Formats: sequence, C-alpha cells, structure tokens
Amino acid sequence: MASSKYFAAIAAITAIAAASPLCGATYEELLASAIASDPSINRLTISEERARIALDRELLADSAPAFSAGTGEAQAAFAESGTVLSASPNASCEFPNGISLGLRMPFALSKSDTYAKPGASLSIPLLRGPDEGLVALERARDAYDAARQSRARSELELERRLVAALGSALDLRAASSRAERAEAAALRELERAVRVDGAEPGGLSYMERDRDLRSARRATRDARAAERQALAELRSLVGPSAPEDGSIVPGSFPEPDMGLALPSPEAAFAVSRARAAARLEKLAASEAGRETVLGLELGGAYRLGEGATAVDPAGLDLGAALRAAIGKSGIEVSAGGRWNPGSGPGASLSLSWKPAPRGDGILKSRDLELAARARDADIEDALGEARKAVASLEERRRALADADRDAEEDLKAAEDQEAIYAARRDLGLVGDSEYAEAAAALEECRARSASAVLDRIAWSVDLRLLYELDIGGEE
Repeated sequence: MASSKYFAAIAAITAIAAASPLCGATYEELLASAIASDPSINRLTISEERARIALDRELLADSAPAFSAGTGEAQAAFAESGTVLSASPNASCEFPNGISLGLRMPFALSKSDTYAKPGASLSIPLLRGPDEGLVALERARDAYDAARQSRARSELELERRLVAALGSALDLRAASSRAERAEAAALRELERAVRVDGAEPGGLSYMERDRDLRSARRATRDARAAERQALAELRSLVGPSAPEDGSIVPGSFPEPDMGLALPSPEAAFAVSRARAAARLEKLAASEAGRETVLGLELGGAYRLGEGATAVDPAGLDLGAALRAAIGKSGIEVSAGGRWNPGSGPGASLSLSWKPAPRGDGILKSRDLELAARARDADIEDALGEARKAVASLEERRRALADADRDAEEDLKAAEDQEAIYAARRDLGLVGDSEYAEAAAALEECRARSASAVLDRIAWSVDLRLLYELDIGGEE
C-alpha cells in the first residue's frame, strides 16, 4: 500500500529532479522529474492549496466569534434653541455555539439636554435550527480531501504511464536484441556456408544466406528505430532534462512487495468516497430537518439624563422574550415581558404564519429519501467494482510470480551461456558471430527480466490506486 513516506520521498526530490540532468537516474528520480514536468499535476497542486485555504477559512469562521460594530444613525438637528446631536452606537458578538451578546448606547446631546441609555442583550439558543456553517465546513473538508486525493492519484496514474513507457522501451530493447541475435545467426550461417560448403558469391547457396543476412539486418534496423521511438516517448514523459540515449532507462528498479495481503473491498478508494458523499448528504438532510427553533433573549438598559428627548421611563429597564419557530407549520411566535421600576411590568406577544405550499413537506421528505437511496446504490456499485478489482489483482499476482520465475531461469541460463562462449572465444573455439548471438540473447533476457520487475511495479501502482491513499492526513 502507498504510505505517506512514499509520497514524501517523491516530493523531496521533485524540485531537484526538475532542474538536474537525469543521465543514470534512478527510478524514483525519473518519477519525480515526470511529476515536476506534468502541467496537470501542477494545476491539481494549485487546486489542492486553494481547497486548503477554503477549509482554513471555514474552520476560522466556525471557531472564531463574529464581531460587528457601528454608529447607528447619527443625526444633527438645528433649531433656534440650539443644535441637538444624536446617535445609536452598537456592537455585537456572536459565538460559534450560537450565543450572541449585544451592546448599545443611544444618546442625544444639546446645549441644555443630555440623554443616554446604555444597554446589553443576550441571546441563547435553546433548540437550534439548521446550521449552514456546519454543512459548509464539512463540504470544505470533503472538497479538500478530494483535492488531495485527486492530486495524489494523478501522481500514481502518471507513475503508471511511466512504468508503461519504461516497459515498452525494455520490450523493444529485447526485440532489438532478438533481431541482433537473428542477424548474428544469419551471419554465422553465411560464414559456415562459405567455410564448410565452399559457397561463393553468385552461387545459389551464397545468395540465399546473403538474402537472409540482409533481411536480418533490416529487421535489426527497424527494431532499433522502434526502440529509439519508445525512448523519445519516455523522454517526453520524464521532461526536458532526460538524456537523449538509452541511459534514461535505469539499470535497476525497486522491487515491490508482492506478498501483501489485499485489504477488504470495503477499504477501496471509490467505496470510501461514496461513503463520504453519503455522510455529507445525510448531514445536510439532518440540518435541513431542524425546523423547530427555540431561543431565549434577555436584555437590560439604564437611562441616564433628562430632557425633551427622554421620552421613555427613567432608570432601569429589563426585558426577556422567548421566540420559537414551530416545525413545518410555518408558525413563529414570540412572548416576552418587560419590567421598569417607574412604570411597572408589561407583556408582549406576537404571532406570524407563513405556510409552505400544500404538499411541500411530503415532497421534500420523499426527495431526501431518494437521495439517500441513490447514495446507497453508489456505495453498492463501488463495492461490486472493488470486489472485481481485488480478484483481478490476486490473479495477476499469481501470473506475475510465474513470469518472475521464468525470467530468472532464462536470465541464469543466458548468463551461463555467455560466460561459456566468452571463454571459448578467447581459446579460439567460438567465432565472433556465435559469441555475438550469445551476448544478444543475454541482453534480451536482461531486458525481459527488468520488464518483469516493471510489471510487478505496475501491479503495486494499481493496488495503490484501488485502495484509499495514505497521503499524510491533514497538517
């Protein structure tokens, strides 16, 4: 499985690989260079950073009190008796838990009169309504997770393309080696015909062997051209710092762990994303269903000063109100009381009704039910695909193990043969064409062995693509 260390290692060398020559580069350096050169990944990195900023802003809005202040309406009245200045400065602070505190101080000043009435209010939610901020926060968190995973999965998909390009280059290198071996065999047959059978130019036997040799040389030329084309495609993927020759292909590759126990399909990336979408849908529906709201408001003020502008009772003024919105009925009610030592107690009541269209509640409930069923269907679809993918990975693992054993056996045999032919050539028992054939066979087996490792790396990448990525979590 992918780990945060894997992605951290790639990220750590990406900047270096982007500007450094890649002659003799390792597999990890080639991958880092390809990532640094890919414009789509660069755009996804920007999108990830913007999603992180959006999440940070929602976290800030969710945790920090919201403060506001203002002068209210400031007025100046000009009369023969003098100028009267008045204003109603106020401030409020709403806390994340829904409690809000307000301060106000209306006042009026004139040459002969003064008036001020500082007051405070406290609002306490007893039964809260829909919290749009909570839904927005979870949407931002989900969007950031999706952006991180999209960037990381794009890097894995790029690695898959890199593995395919390297595998194609090695396969064509093996094909070139086979063509070279066939050319060496054709040359050996021509030399044998001349040396043993006495074939001469112009003779039928010579012409047949010469035609076979020329055909083999053309096949070698075509195979080398195809290999060069594959290397050019590999260079376009890796970036401008890639070398122009075959040294771009590393001499060795990291061996993936093929003994991993595959996790349950429940842990598949697509299943996890479907479940996350279902959780977000349920949260939004749950918040939208909070239709009964109940809140308590407390307030108090104290009047200072006397004069023509002071039209309310003197001294302390206390009040309390209970406000409620009752379910789907559309009814809102407010009941309160007020007490002032100078004028005695008082009570207030207000009632409003704003009915929803007939049947709207039933349609809304049905829509939420269908949305939940659709999300459940998405989860089941993702689970089905994950089970198929797991079975395919298990089957591929068995086939790759067989291919690995075959490649090792062929490579060992080719190494032994090349060593024997090299020793016999030094003794004059083997000709150059025979040794060239053995050397070409060894090069072909080496390419096939490296290609087999790349097949196993591709399996590992597909495994990491299937399952939810471990990309380090949130900072």
